[in-house]
Order: sequence, then C-alpha cells, then structure tokens
Amino acid sequence: MGLKRDMDMSLDAAKKMTSAAMADSRALNEALFDVKQTQSEAVFIGYREAVSEAMMILLTEILNPAFAKYPSLKPEGFE
Repeated sequence: MGLKRDMDMSLDAAKKMTSAAMADSRALNEALFDVKQTQSEAVFIGYREAVSEAMMILLTEILNPAFAKYPSLKPEGFE
C-alpha cells in the first residue's frame, strides 16, 4: 500500500499530492475542532481516533515518501 521510496514519482505529481494531503489534514483538524465544540466527549473521541488513523496514512503513505524524494517540498517546521 502507498508509495514506495524508490517509485518513479514526478515532481509535479508529488507537488499535487502533498498539497492535497496537507489541505486534507487541515480540513480534518478543523472538523475535529468543531466536533469537540458541539458533540459529546464520546463522539469526539471516536472521531479523534478515526482522524488520527487517516492522518497517519496521509503522513506515512503520501507525505513522507514524497518528502524523501523531493525534500524541497517539505514545509519549514514540518516534522
């Protein structure tokens, strides 16, 4: 599953995918904040776990491989 570190990935494709993954991460964080403000703790915890899994996939399967191949795409301060 996901990108392989040695996969032939163009810079253009990596830019598009990292941009989308970062935008999705921001959107998930914002949605989770809204859920925390409006829903029960139990509902929030359930969503937090699901968002955590999604973020881990975005990080390990899209962002890290793209940043490994094209370090210049990695945003400053991103760890």
